[in-house]
Amino acid sequence: MSFLIKRIFRRIAIFLVFALIVGGASYLIFGGNIPETCSDGVKNQNETDIDCGGSCRSCVDIADLLVFDTRAIPTKDGFVDLFAEIQNKNLNHGIATLGYRFDIIDRDNQIITSKEGFTFVLPNSKKFIIDEAIAVNRNVKETRLSFTTPIVWQRTPDTYTRPQIITLSKTYKILTQEEPGFAKLQGIVSNRDNFDFEQVNILAVIRDNIRNLPIAVAKQPINTLLVNQNRAYKIIWFHRIPSFSLENIEIIAETNIFDNANYLKPIEIEQ
Repeated sequence: MSFLIKRIFRRIAIFLVFALIVGGASYLIFGGNIPETCSDGVKNQNETDIDCGGSCRSCVDIADLLVFDTRAIPTKDGFVDLFAEIQNKNLNHGIATLGYRFDIIDRDNQIITSKEGFTFVLPNSKKFIIDEAIAVNRNVKETRLSFTTPIVWQRTPDTYTRPQIITLSKTYKILTQEEPGFAKLQGIVSNRDNFDFEQVNILAVIRDNIRNLPIAVAKQPINTLLVNQNRAYKIIWFHRIPSFSLENIEIIAETNIFDNANYLKPIEIEQ
């Protein structure tokens, strides 16, 4: 081998050694400081999978809340009941706290009044938002619903099932002149779940026979519903309600599964 070829090989070897030394030093200095991101192809930070979960995007596709109906229902003179129907199609994701606002709009597209509140949304469920006896001083053109807090989805276990709270024996009656009010709806709410609940909400909607639109709404809280307990509820409307079919009464019994304070002592299972 000629002297020139040996010299070339020696220079190549020196260059490779130098490159390895520089590369290793760079890794030791900077390698541990590479910023972790939601698109680096590595499961890091507080991610539950690669580049998703935790502070990154959800690891499952979340469907938006659907708003089907929002309206102001006239009751007695100068008052309306506010109603919105929304739906959550996500099987294992719900919302623990959701701020909302109703805006009641007049014929000049001006806000007559607004009503704000908070609610929750269960996974894979229909949801009624009802606010009663809202004063208005002019004719209502439309009602708008907006959400005032960020929508933060919470995942439930894969074994989640809706709380087993059912309604039974509903009856509707037009009241006589001797009784206060126009009509009465009553029935039984039964806790068939394994937990005692601090509060259960009864939400009732009556729809007309022609267009299936709400003509009367109401809500009633039931405090402290124990396991295997039946409780009566009674709702009285004081405004006239047009005739309708009994099957057009829809009642939802719901409780907030995301609020730990809502769970009382669970039943004890014998070993």
